[in-house]
Amino acid sequence: MKAIHFLLIAVCLSVSCASSQNNIAPEAKTKVNDWRGPLKLSAEQAKQTEIIESDFLIKAEKLKPADKDYGQQLSALQQKRKRDLKKVLSRDQFIKWQTLEKDTFKNVPVRFDDKPAAKLSL
Repeated sequence: MKAIHFLLIAVCLSVSCASSQNNIAPEAKTKVNDWRGPLKLSAEQAKQTEIIESDFLIKAEKLKPADKDYGQQLSALQQKRKRDLKKVLSRDQFIKWQTLEKDTFKNVPVRFDDKPAAKLSL
């Protein structure tokens, strides 16, 4: 009986580990789909780019902005993503990707608080 429980646990762990390795963040798929046309990605490039972008997004999400070395950690992740993308994309594709990323960043809406400022009493 103990052997059956052990085997069941082992099978469950191996299945969960195998499925977690193929996890692609949905945001990464969306971004890569947006890049396919402008960058003219091949099927293989799109697949590799999805993996790179997903890895970046998952690791960036785990960072805590309250950490004092948050900026350095995020910068290191961004540099790793750039290095990895340079290996996958051609020079022209990489330059176009940089332009797309800058445009995406510019189009992020600025959020303003709808509440009026608190009055200070002196």
